Amino acid sequence: EIQGLMKIFEAGDKEPTIEQFKKMDQNRYRIANDYGPVAIDVLAERLSDKDKYMRENVVTVMGMIQDKKIVPLLCNLIEQNLAKPEFEGSKMYAIEGLKRMGDKAAAPTVIKALNDKSTAVKGAAADALSVLGDKNDRNMLFGLIELLDSIPENAKPGDKNIGALPIIAKLT
Repeated sequence: EIQGLMKIFEAGDKEPTIEQFKKMDQNRYRIANDYGPVAIDVLAERLSDKDKYMRENVVTVMGMIQDKKIVPLLCNLIEQNLAKPEFEGSKMYAIEGLKRMGDKAAAPTVIKALNDKSTAVKGAAADALSVLGDKNDRNMLFGLIELLDSIPENAKPGDKNIGALPIIAKLT
């Protein structure tokens, strides 16, 4: 039955209609609430699906289930796809799910996501660290933001008078 509910997640190459999005939403909640941890194995099989809507819905449902067995699956998805823009939505939803679960074991992966090419993924990672990161992670992140704010817009990495740039290079 879970496979049948997941069929609605398949959208192919075209943007789903509003009606399809509504059905996807209903099915996400139904799978997470009615099946929960029982659905994990079936969902995990679709994490690398070619259909981005399938991947994104599967990741969203996994985050809604909030079972500790899901943490390494979502961390693996993020780490394997850091340089892949076609996984942007999947990575964002995975990070949001990890934040929702609050498992601090996910913090190292979320820190790696700060280096993603997508600013949306970086933003999701920074937000998640407010929950997942320990005090040192948060202090490092806030210090980095403070350093970035202090750099003039026209600064270049070779500028000798910009003390923050070498520090930032070591942090990234």
